[in-house]
Amino acid sequence: MNKIILLILITHLALGLQLHAQQSLQVSGKVTDANTKEAFIGVTVVVKGTTIGTVTDFNGNYILKIPEKEGQILKFSFMGYKEKEEKIAGRKIIDVEMEEETQLLSDVVVVGYGVQKKESVVGSISTIDNKTLVSSPVTNISQAMAGKLSGVQVVQSSGEVGDDVADVYVRGLATWNDGSPIFVVDGIVRTEYAKIDPNEIASINILKDASATAVYGVKGANGVIIVTTKRGTLGKPKISITVQNAITQPVNIPQPLAAYDAMALRYLADWGQYNKRTPKTGSTASDLALWRTGASPWTHPDVDWMDAVMKKHSSQQQYNMNVSGGTEAIKYFVSGGYLNQNGFYKNDDLTKYSRFNFRSNLDAEISKNLSASLSIGARVERLNSPNSTIWGSWDIYRAAFANSGRTHPIYNPDGSYSGNGDNIVKKLNEAAIYKNVKSTLESSLSLNQKLNFITEGLSAKAQISFDTQGEVGRSWNSATSEYMYDMATDTYQKYGEDRPLSYDGVKKNYNWYKVYGEAGLNYNRSFGRHSITGLFLANRNELINNGDVVFADQGLVGRATYDLDKKYFAEVNVGYNGSENFPKKSRYGFFPAFAVGWLLSDEPFMEVLSPVVSKFKVRASLGWVGNDKFNKNNDPNTPERFLYLQEHNHAGGYTFGTGDNYYGGIQQGDIANTDVSWEVARKQNIGIETAFFNGLFSLTFDYFYEYRNKILTDIENVKPDYVGAVFKPANIGETQNQGVELELSHTKKISGSFSYYMNGNFTYNKNKILKRADRLGVLPYQKEEGYSIGTPNMWNCIGYFTSYEEIQNSPSQIGVNNGFPGNGEVVPGDLKFEDFNHDGVINQADAYRQGYGTIPEIQYGVTIGANWKAFDFSMLVQGSTHAMFMKHWEIMWAFSNNDNVFEKHNNYWAPEIADQAEFTRFYGKTWINNERYYSTYEAGSGTYVRIKTLELGYTLPETLINRIKMTNARIYLSSNNPYMWSVEKYLDPDNRDIRGGKMPATRAFNLGVNVTF
Repeated sequence: MNKIILLILITHLALGLQLHAQQSLQVSGKVTDANTKEAFIGVTVVVKGTTIGTVTDFNGNYILKIPEKEGQILKFSFMGYKEKEEKIAGRKIIDVEMEEETQLLSDVVVVGYGVQKKESVVGSISTIDNKTLVSSPVTNISQAMAGKLSGVQVVQSSGEVGDDVADVYVRGLATWNDGSPIFVVDGIVRTEYAKIDPNEIASINILKDASATAVYGVKGANGVIIVTTKRGTLGKPKISITVQNAITQPVNIPQPLAAYDAMALRYLADWGQYNKRTPKTGSTASDLALWRTGASPWTHPDVDWMDAVMKKHSSQQQYNMNVSGGTEAIKYFVSGGYLNQNGFYKNDDLTKYSRFNFRSNLDAEISKNLSASLSIGARVERLNSPNSTIWGSWDIYRAAFANSGRTHPIYNPDGSYSGNGDNIVKKLNEAAIYKNVKSTLESSLSLNQKLNFITEGLSAKAQISFDTQGEVGRSWNSATSEYMYDMATDTYQKYGEDRPLSYDGVKKNYNWYKVYGEAGLNYNRSFGRHSITGLFLANRNELINNGDVVFADQGLVGRATYDLDKKYFAEVNVGYNGSENFPKKSRYGFFPAFAVGWLLSDEPFMEVLSPVVSKFKVRASLGWVGNDKFNKNNDPNTPERFLYLQEHNHAGGYTFGTGDNYYGGIQQGDIANTDVSWEVARKQNIGIETAFFNGLFSLTFDYFYEYRNKILTDIENVKPDYVGAVFKPANIGETQNQGVELELSHTKKISGSFSYYMNGNFTYNKNKILKRADRLGVLPYQKEEGYSIGTPNMWNCIGYFTSYEEIQNSPSQIGVNNGFPGNGEVVPGDLKFEDFNHDGVINQADAYRQGYGTIPEIQYGVTIGANWKAFDFSMLVQGSTHAMFMKHWEIMWAFSNNDNVFEKHNNYWAPEIADQAEFTRFYGKTWINNERYYSTYEAGSGTYVRIKTLELGYTLPETLINRIKMTNARIYLSSNNPYMWSVEKYLDPDNRDIRGGKMPATRAFNLGVNVTF
């Protein structure tokens, strides 16, 4: 495969390089802004019809050497400005002024199965470009989207090396099944998108409402993320090289208390007031003296496993080189990238993640009417790690903050590893290796044939793609003994065995391939004041995963748009598709969507406001889309399939006659759902797009409402007790989801050397369960119906009891009084709960739905930036709220599993600090206290505000880079997650593991260089 990639790269370079050996003419000049009369940097200057070109320097000047020919024309272009053409006609100096284009009707937006003119779009779509993506030193693009797009919620619950892709949601959740959007890369629905090299990407579009997603039919209800990669442009070869080197570190790592502080708390629990249990070993006053002085490290050790295991920081490197250019006949973009992540464990030379990215996009004009595009994307990911971390960092990272450091030291007096099988340092130092390799290939070939001979504006397109991915993980194993040292007898007790390195087999072995094909007609034509476009397309997709029965879907797509005078817009989108996962009688669904728009700012009655209101557009849409993602236990790796088929399982058997005549039996499995169908979402959207003072300010506002029904739901809770059969899920669930989105921007050019900009976005969505199979007999306020998806049912903790008098005057929690089962005591310092039903007792009936789910209802971001001379600066502040997660075991309870305590436990309740307490009493704790009941006391907040990215750059002077034949060179310092404020003090607010067992997200401090030739 490496040879093929090298051949493609050489071929594309050869196609792009041209030598000009004719007699030449030198043309020079200066480009200025028509409004400010100041020098214009970065304008592309090309000899029309050739690849000869350059860009203007810092002073707006350009120089071109061109072959002497008659009729040659210089073309000047810059995004956001009108193109300008000047005949050379023997002139040696040509100065031009560039005029700003306030309404770029030629700009296009990538939509489902095509593109549309930006001004004609009436769907709800958010977009970010390449510059926004590459400004963050992140390992994948899912992390780079946080705070930059309205309508998108990002939750990064893991910072595991090589496994840190964030969860991305479009307009929150409207289902308790798989709510993830679909990912489209260069027009093809694909399984992954996050690990594409950001340097390969031209833009990312988020399709949010039904008019934008209906063409995806049964798969479009959760939104669509469209990734468009870069393609070649007319001009000489342009080479871009980017090098980045970052220092990285995890944020908000739990830090246990030292041995003396921990045992002082143990002493309180064992010997304090209200004690009703046998003290634990090691909590006497004499023991405390040894913990404090460290005088007996063999019997009273003080091991900080986090310090012994975790590095203070690690490193990350990213490299990319890409080449682009082309002629009128052929254009190319070729990119190669490399990412390397090092691990966060000490004495660990094993943990390392690397990713090689390659992309080749080739566009050819085969004839006047026929064009072709070949796109190839490939990546190879390699992950090496200790074999104890095959499935995550549970055995190392979680153990480092959870395991007690007071049980045994790291090493014994004789240098052997101390422990009874739980020495974490040994697990790293003596670890065998796990090696994982994942290879991905994504390829497509498309042909586009103009059919103007039939009617002007008609064209036909055919496309086929082949994608494949394979993953193999192999493990090696070894064993090293640990010994527990008995200082009194000076003896050692051995645990485990010593075993040399050996091959442990294949632990992961996944592979799949996917074939996709489509063919369709496009129509695009204007008739005076009228413009019409149309699309009709048929497609089919087949995926085979690890030899499973093929996953297949097929359907038809239709779109028609119309506009009058570029002011009145109407659009109809249709998807008709289905898959093998539904019964034949109802395999296909029809999903229409309708949208209209009105550009009021172009109306004559708005002319009086035109100096202030440069754009005012309203749009509205209504449509239906589907969701066919059904997963067992919400695990995307275990899809629910063929629910309409009746299953029969092996069970029991019988011996007939004598001898070996036993025959296995068969019994009916879960009762099939012969009417299984997809979820259906009816989506409505109203939006406003405005711009003021010729683009100085802009505002976009959207309100959306979605009603979703036929949600696949487990119905076992509502099955009568006398029915012994088990039923497969049924389509009975209903939800609603609504919210608002806001985007604001402000750009100002103060002078030729200074400009600044501000962008902001805000997203709020609130879902509600209208119908779900709640268990029979559940109290109304404990049902899921009527509350947001994932809202926990729990008790409301309203503080701590401060006195016996308060306890006597409060509802009883004692189990024998019909209170909490098993709760035998309540004393000052214990939790106080709300008597929700006002019956004078705190018990199961007082828990109720409250709080939020794990997906934020509100996320927002504010970006500010400035350019001064050769310097540029940008900062993104991103926030999230209305989300929560539960905390149990190690990250919540004191001495969970007889192990550690943390700083919050040191702030335990006492009369003197009752108002500042973060934890219940420690005096005489029985470990059956009410702190372990599912309550708001155990809820962690997902509210935070963080500086998401910081960047400071410097572009080298033109006079300097011209000496080394560069066209641009920029050096920059950047940072990701440098600072955060959060309600949750001890964990990352994106944590979603109830035991905090996943490595948290990281911060990075980065130095980068980008040069172009």
